Amino acid sequence: MSTRPAGHDPYAALRLSDFRRLLFGAMLATIAAEMQNVALGWELYERTGQPLALGLVGLAIVAPVLFLALPAGHLADRYPRKRIILATQLALVVSSTLLATITGFRWPVWAVYATLLITGSALAIALPSRTAILPQLVPPEVLANAVAWRTSSWQLAAVLGPAVGGFGVALARGSTPVFIAGAVINIIVFTTLLGIRPRVSAVSRSPITRASLLAGVRFVAAHDLILAAITLDMFAVLFGGATFLLPVYAKDILEIGPTGLGWLRAAPSLGATTTAFF
Repeated sequence: MSTRPAGHDPYAALRLSDFRRLLFGAMLATIAAEMQNVALGWELYERTGQPLALGLVGLAIVAPVLFLALPAGHLADRYPRKRIILATQLALVVSSTLLATITGFRWPVWAVYATLLITGSALAIALPSRTAILPQLVPPEVLANAVAWRTSSWQLAAVLGPAVGGFGVALARGSTPVFIAGAVINIIVFTTLLGIRPRVSAVSRSPITRASLLAGVRFVAAHDLILAAITLDMFAVLFGGATFLLPVYAKDILEIGPTGLGWLRAAPSLGATTTAFF
């Protein structure tokens, strides 16, 4: 006997065109990011041979988050979220193009890190808006279904992206074509998201103060369940950053090349997807 609740529609969110656009755009953006992560790791380790060069990739991407996370939340409350998402998506197009140029013309390694600061800043500013725009695209009764589809699609994209990126580096014998493909995909994401029509939501007009900036911190600290979940996730992300060192294993220890590196990067999400099916 089926245990599905009466009237439950597992495809409810997918019947909404705005959500389909957001979902498709998010999947493509993740694929592009993961492709480029593999290509970037391989490129830097090939050029420097230094594990520290790989660790600095994570630092260059995460550092903007530390400074921009709270202001980005205020931007999402005060300005149209679609506009913020589109602006940051254009920044990702620029960063992908710069990485293709840097690797293609063999510019110095410091230029890679400077470009990654652009990438990290764009991602930090976009994250609150990307998360908060979902309730503006689907009705409340469909929100849980939309979150389920969005999470599952992210895991699938996180499997496909590294595998495609590693195969692309091996096939082209270089990372530049992967960055060019990333720029093209990010342009497609931009055009896809242009068509979404979020419902108008209330916009905060209160001035930005230190108290308002720290309001979210106080809320999390006052709710033990949320604090525990966020703390656990923080440590998972912190120690999960060790995956930036996988090019060392792929090249020097396992000797499996860029294609193998792609599968190593894809393995955690592949495991998560498999577990989700069970």
